[in-house]
Amino acid sequence: MLQYIAENSIIPITFGDIVHIKNRTYSIISGDALMSILSKILRPSKVIFVLNVDGIYKDMDKKEILKELNNNHNSINFSTVVQDVTGGMRRKVTEALKICGTGIDVLMVNGLKPERIVNAITGTDFEGTMLKGLRSRK
Repeated sequence: MLQYIAENSIIPITFGDIVHIKNRTYSIISGDALMSILSKILRPSKVIFVLNVDGIYKDMDKKEILKELNNNHNSINFSTVVQDVTGGMRRKVTEALKICGTGIDVLMVNGLKPERIVNAITGTDFEGTMLKGLRSRK
């Protein structure tokens, strides 16, 4: 079904959920991990992660946003980042780097500001953090 949706220019929206493993065993799959899996199969032109903040902060105290992030993300300090059961921002960045490593751009935008999602989709006035895929780095 997602393949059909993607091929017909409909933008699929996914999120994490509980998944059945076997018998009475369940687990959590994060929306970020799910996006890594789907992007390998669907090969979208870009992936947009919707956040409740403006992007990835270079400096949390100053609220300074990284406009672009490359595969050398060692400068990001995750030690003070609160994580949830799906892995929080650390997981989001890890999965985004996997996706951009396959050549797909990943944009992280504030979903509480809907115009930013529209701008990310259309490629105009982007506000957030971009992880450039290999094909964009040329």
